[in-house]
Amino acid sequence: MIEKEVQVPEGATPKQALKKMCEVTEGKVCCHPGEVKGIDGVIGDPAQGRYWRLTINGNGKDASPHRSRLKAHDQVSWIYFEDK
Repeated sequence: MIEKEVQVPEGATPKQALKKMCEVTEGKVCCHPGEVKGIDGVIGDPAQGRYWRLTINGNGKDASPHRSRLKAHDQVSWIYFEDK
């Protein structure tokens, strides 16, 4: 697990914050070409049920890497998981 505090302007996206600390591979995983396909070379593979999941303040239901907007003190998590 990597934990790091980064400064981004209010209204930045979770993907913009992630890019401040990791190498990000963008691409369509499920539905949109702006999704996060990989982080630091760890690539999601829907055919194998492997994905990166985003949560903001513990909520992943409405979190979008390219549509969500961050506010001061938001906690963003990216979790790699296998859905088998």
